[in-house]
Amino acid sequence: MSKKYVPLIIAAVLACLVMLVAGIFSFKGSAAAEKTSSEAAWSQFFDSAESMKIIDLNGDGRDELFIQGIDRVSVFDGNGNELYSYDYFAPKTTLGDINGDSRADVVVTKGWWEAPLDAAAPQWEFHAADLGEDAADMVVYDFDGDGDNDVLSSSAHRFGIWWHEQLPGGKWQTHEIDKSYSQTHAVELADINGDGLMDFVTGKRWWAHGGKDPGADGAAVMYWYELTRKNGRPVWIPHQFDDDSGVGTQFEVADVNGDGLPDVVTANKKGVYYFEQVR
Repeated sequence: MSKKYVPLIIAAVLACLVMLVAGIFSFKGSAAAEKTSSEAAWSQFFDSAESMKIIDLNGDGRDELFIQGIDRVSVFDGNGNELYSYDYFAPKTTLGDINGDSRADVVVTKGWWEAPLDAAAPQWEFHAADLGEDAADMVVYDFDGDGDNDVLSSSAHRFGIWWHEQLPGGKWQTHEIDKSYSQTHAVELADINGDGLMDFVTGKRWWAHGGKDPGADGAAVMYWYELTRKNGRPVWIPHQFDDDSGVGTQFEVADVNGDGLPDVVTANKKGVYYFEQVR
């Protein structure tokens, strides 16, 4: 990939957009919530949102907002009405179809909430499962190609990337992918090489807490991990494409220049970068 430093003025605009989003979802103290109609922007009190996704959870053609804060997981409709909420402390959560019913379940490291037919139902059934250590990011995909979805997780402030294999009878088995660098604070699934299998992109978050985390001074690397399969087992081939940027807390994989190839955009303490895929 070709690395491009985003000019200061563009970086400033992006930073302003990030701060705007943070201002909407990360009010402090006694800030009041405001809601308006679905045709206008709305804001909702939420302390330190760690993970957010916009997704049509119930298949009605309208998007909902999935958001996780310090101590709860919630889903809001387009008008800002809370459809679902559970108090639960988890460093990161994700959405994915665990049981194969084509509905997005809510997944945490200690298990998953099964999405009912009606996403607005007041109670979602929780299924306990051991999905590894506290995670920075989690993604759901059938990595081994056996017909059921598995879970991949990464470590926010320690070392490790793992995949958690779904086994019959609600059992799970954890496998290590890589522990050569620390603080893989964000992960994105994407078919980087166009072979039909979902690879993943991650990297090191540099100096997350002022150098106090394990491996804090390591190179701020970026990798994409190519998914292959051998004898029915997933095998990842790591491809490093940078060593002085890193992921920050979130990043994006998208076809930025419209050439049909997924690119990578990052923003963190090192700056704002655009990695153009060149073949």
